[in-house]
Amino acid sequence: MRKMQVMKLRGQESVPGLHTFRITSNGLHAFPRTFGLTGPADKKKGTRRLASGIPELDKMMGGGVPSGHSLLLAGPSGSGKSILGTHFIAEGLKRGEPGIVAVFEELPEEYATRAAKLGLNLQAGLKKGALEIIYLRAPGSLRR
Repeated sequence: MRKMQVMKLRGQESVPGLHTFRITSNGLHAFPRTFGLTGPADKKKGTRRLASGIPELDKMMGGGVPSGHSLLLAGPSGSGKSILGTHFIAEGLKRGEPGIVAVFEELPEEYATRAAKLGLNLQAGLKKGALEIIYLRAPGSLRR
């Protein structure tokens, strides 16, 4: 794998930055970056805010998480990432929004039970089909 930068492209603007390419026995395979090649989106992202289920956090975030945006929660084990995510899903279900959760270290039933112990009802969403909890087993894991 190698990188190249296109300084000038005939008849159109080039996308700035490095583009990846690979040289193989079958020839040159280019993987150009496409950022900036599309026109403006029809809908404005983030005009609506999604409640997290934690009013104080929503206030700090100007009304909640901007819709259409990605949010990464990072922190050490035990810092509350999963609990915050579960609050977000439960709040969406209360508002009639569908949700999906991918769990890696516990079975879906265990996740829903743990949420119930926190006072967060995921069972209603599961029964209605508004919530899907998917278990993604890590390679080499013994759990089923």
